Amino acid sequence: MSAERFIVAELSKNWPEDQADLECWNFGQPNKNGLRRFLAERLEDDLNHNAARGYKLVDWKFDRSWSRNGLLNETIIAIFELVE
Repeated sequence: MSAERFIVAELSKNWPEDQADLECWNFGQPNKNGLRRFLAERLEDDLNHNAARGYKLVDWKFDRSWSRNGLLNETIIAIFELVE
């Protein structure tokens, strides 16, 4: 089985934060899902993970949107290509 030439990652972060998550992050720990607090940290983790799998980042886009109830969502879509 061969690896896919391109893979896509979607990384999201919501504000305000969940109280349980906030308690972990206040102690400098990942949350129960293993996620670090800031979207940039999550991108860094994904870059390192995919580099270890043989992929390099080739493009990315950032989006920020507000819901009607005041929730802010930040999302990064990242495209990785297999290094040959």
